[in-house]
Amino acid sequence: MDLMLIQGTDESRQLMTFQIQPTLMDEIKEAQKKDPRLQKFRAQVEAGLRTDVRIHSDGALYFGNRICVTQGEVRQKILAEAHSLAYSIHPGGTKMYQDLKQKFGGMI
Repeated sequence: MDLMLIQGTDESRQLMTFQIQPTLMDEIKEAQKKDPRLQKFRAQVEAGLRTDVRIHSDGALYFGNRICVTQGEVRQKILAEAHSLAYSIHPGGTKMYQDLKQKFGGMI
């Protein structure tokens, strides 16, 4: 989404363009809507057939207290971002995985 803003007086106007990008949470929720497996889980939760998965107040699907992240682009983005962060120094090969698993759930 692009947003254009005109700022200033009649004599001097500035045109500024901003690009609004969705947050990671928005991307995860959008990916959940497109995943057939998670849509099946959502339908089961709504029908009262599943208790291990829940629909959060923001509409996202959670497994326990962890958000469900689909296979694909969003998951790769999360992993790439976590791996490239300056404070993401992992003393062991599984530390980063365990941190991500705790935050984003069993879908990683």
